[in-house]
This record gives sequence, C-alpha cells and structure tokens, in this order.
Amino acid sequence: MANFADKNAGDVILNTDVNQLSDDTINATSGHQHSGSEDGHPTLLPVTIGAGASTTIDGRILLDKGGDLASGTTLTIGTDGNFFDVTGTTTMTAFSTLQAGTVIFLQFDGAVLLVHHATKLILEGAVNRTTEAKDIYQFISLGSGNWQEISRSLVTPSASHTIASHSDTSGTGAELNTLTDGSDSDSLHTHPIHPTEASKANVEAEATGVIFVPPDLLRNNPGIVKISGSQAAGGVLETGSYNCTSATKDSTGLYTITVADDFSNSDYTPWADPHELSGVSIVAMCHTLAVGTFKVATFSASAQADERNSFFAVGDQ
Repeated sequence: MANFADKNAGDVILNTDVNQLSDDTINATSGHQHSGSEDGHPTLLPVTIGAGASTTIDGRILLDKGGDLASGTTLTIGTDGNFFDVTGTTTMTAFSTLQAGTVIFLQFDGAVLLVHHATKLILEGAVNRTTEAKDIYQFISLGSGNWQEISRSLVTPSASHTIASHSDTSGTGAELNTLTDGSDSDSLHTHPIHPTEASKANVEAEATGVIFVPPDLLRNNPGIVKISGSQAAGGVLETGSYNCTSATKDSTGLYTITVADDFSNSDYTPWADPHELSGVSIVAMCHTLAVGTFKVATFSASAQADERNSFFAVGDQ
C-alpha cells in the first residue's frame, strides 16, 4: 500500500493502486482527479499531461515500485511501476515491449548475465555484464522492444582494470589485450607496445619491428656516411673529422686514413674530394681498402703531390 501522508498539492502520482486511497487522502492531496468508487474507495482517472506541449509540474513526480519480476531470457516488465526487483539468475537477452521513452529502474537480487545486443539490449561499453545483488540499472525504451542502458549503480564498482598478463612473448602485445574488469574479461582495450632498443645488428640489417634506434647507432645504417673528415697537406687529420683516428702521410701525395670503427669487410665505398686550387686541378682518389684503413692519393697538375683533401665513406660497420 502506498503511503500518501507526506504528499503535497501539485504532486503527480503515477502507477498507484488508487483503491488503497481514502476520500480524505485524495481531498487533502488536491490536484488529483478522481471519480466514482469501487468497494467504497475512490478511483483516480488517468490524466494526460502536456498533450504534446511543454508542461511545468510544481511538485514531485512519484514513481511507484512494481511487483517483483522473474528473470528470463526476455524480461517481462510490469505496468504497475517504474522500479522493480528482479529475482532469479536466468540470463537476459531482451526486455518486453513498452512505449518508447519509458524509463525503468531494475534492482537485481543476484547474479544475472545481461547480454549486450546492438539493437535489442544496448549495454554500456557494448559488453555483457553480470549483475550483483543490489546493483541497480536504469534503462529507456527505444520502442519496438528495443532498450538502452542509461546508467548503473554498482555494489562493486569496476572503474579500474587489472592486466591479466604482463608477458609479451610474441612481440605483438597480444597477451596484454586480455583484461579482468570486475568479474568480466574483455578484449576491448588495446595497450601500447613499448618499443625495445635496436642493436647494432638490427640497424645494419635495417630490421623492422617495434624498436627504436638510439642516436649513437644511427651511423650503422648502411646508407649513412660512416666516416668523414679531411687531412692537411702534411697528412695531419683536421678538427671536425668523424670516426677517424688518424691521417698518416706515407709518401708524397699518399696518405693512410685509419677508421675508428672498422668496417665489417673491405666492400665499402670511400670518396675523396677533387677540387681546384689557384687554377690548378687537384685530383684525389681512394684505393687499397681494408676493414680499418684506406689510402688517399692526391695529384696536382697530373703529378702526385701533397695536397689538402676531404673524404668520406659509406658501408657496413
């Protein structure tokens, strides 16, 4: 029996067993339409509010609690209220049809699996959910037997996720896609895969994968200049030279360049800088390649001579 002792004039009472009311109660709660009697009790008439237009209600909308609903594959929703207890543990995949816009609250008495459906039963996050006792869910009818969850109040909130596995044996991060969310496992979350540091061999092989190349290994890429520098006419290595330890004069116009980080073999490509000095062509050429050295010969006016020269080399180190 609904208790109306604390109701005020202007309150709108919905889904009420009007046969439980007395004349005194209805007269004291003015604004409710009533007519006739049944077994000595007055009966409220249905009232259409608004008739399609906006309506201001100066009071509370009192939604009644309906009878308990037995869980079932398709939950049959009563018309005697907007708030219901759901008993049993039968899996639910749909609700019965009510007018579009109807809002209901379901309080579950135990564990019921709610099965998400793209149209019939749209659940938050588009994932199935197993209820607990005293969980409350709010749904709105979309018409034609279709319902969508509006909100949920959970006894055990599931705001945080726990990664079920920290291993990544495949290198793809697949093991990290399985989460435990409350009592439900899902694979909706894609976790970033942290790259590993590339080795020198990775860079030399131009390997693919989730790796990063630290700056000190960039020079190991086959297409990048591995050494560069210049030697003075007397054979001294000049400041600014890279990955070279020395330039030694062997004889007139012949120098040995020593590499700091040896090439993996002698199949690399050095280059010396031909140029013109005071109208005279200076020719330079590289030869006698070894993994840790190569020679540069310089010529002036077709004769071998001591000349300043710049050089670089590319290849596998």
